[in-house]
Amino acid sequence: MSQLSPGAAQAQTTQKKELVVAQGGDIARFDPHFSTSSNDIRWSFNLFDNLTSRHPDGKALPRPGTEWKLEGQSTYRFKLREGVKFHNGDPFTSVDAKFSIERTYDPAAKTMVATALSTIGPHRGAGTRSRSSSTPRSPTRCCPRGWASTAARSCRRKYLESVGADTFNAKPVGTGPLRAGILG
Repeated sequence: MSQLSPGAAQAQTTQKKELVVAQGGDIARFDPHFSTSSNDIRWSFNLFDNLTSRHPDGKALPRPGTEWKLEGQSTYRFKLREGVKFHNGDPFTSVDAKFSIERTYDPAAKTMVATALSTIGPHRGAGTRSRSSSTPRSPTRCCPRGWASTAARSCRRKYLESVGADTFNAKPVGTGPLRAGILG
């Protein structure tokens, strides 16, 4: 059984400390890059942020990526919202955005979402770059709406590397409005 506790919400806050939700199946994986299950994806939208989100009319809306600009024919430069923090209090930086994007198509990582962002992989001769803590750049044919996909969820690199994949999956650290805890 999963338990979700509120994190720092952008639009509204609550004094409640616990949210109990029923759904038609269990959550197999919290790690957004290792599941394509609809039960898991529903939760990843709340635990992790993307650089953009997608409005029902198809337009890309800002999330931690507040602005983006096409440079040349295939490179987007994003400006990140200041003050965004992961559930553990660490700041969200372009290093984390870069790590998360590259993790999706890294053959060694063997993610389940590898093809979703494959147009930006190293096979194209270019990778994601991080020029500062607030401006990741990504050579891609993927439009800003594409950064709203499940594959583009941002994870904290330092945390994931220090605790390992199994602990990250059990106790994920994201920047979304909810954080997860497992009842054991």
